[in-house]
Amino acid sequence: MCSIRTQTQAIVSSSHPFLHMSFFVAILLSMQSRTLSKKDIPSFAQEVLTALCEKKSEKKGKNKDEKKSEKEGRRALLLTLEGPLGSGKTTFAQALAHELGVEETVTSPTFVIQKRYRTTKGCVSTLVHMDMYRIEDEGELGPLLFQELLEEKDTLIVIEWPERIVRALPRERYSIIFRAHDDEMTREVSYGF
Repeated sequence: MCSIRTQTQAIVSSSHPFLHMSFFVAILLSMQSRTLSKKDIPSFAQEVLTALCEKKSEKKGKNKDEKKSEKEGRRALLLTLEGPLGSGKTTFAQALAHELGVEETVTSPTFVIQKRYRTTKGCVSTLVHMDMYRIEDEGELGPLLFQELLEEKDTLIVIEWPERIVRALPRERYSIIFRAHDDEMTREVSYGF
């Protein structure tokens, strides 16, 4: 396995759509990376949920002590999932939903773009799973009430294909990048929280 700096240099040297945004390069430099098999996905989802809940708790504590600006007033947690088709984004979202106690069957929202689920466990009461694969530009987000969604309290928004709406995404977000290995049984995940 190569170092995170080597992986970052490889991503930076590619034509990655986020790279015109310097803050994303900073996120990449601070990302961790590891290889997961399919059986590791549920425990990784549990780790991610724990990290997100800790961040939410830290943020809540800071907001009590500091005066919030409008931009800091966003209440939803935002997690972006990036990677090619078949790299494990939806499988991960399903595992995350399971960890949150979602009782419904979670399927890819590719054709409906957005699905909402009530949660019974974890630090949020609502999971919103979005798939931006079919979105052609950020203007299509208006009917989805995307900006209002970002301000919903106790909500976790999970977005697949975030590169399709990069200009509409707030800076404050958590990211996971999936890469399928040639053996199709394992995935390389890079993540930053």
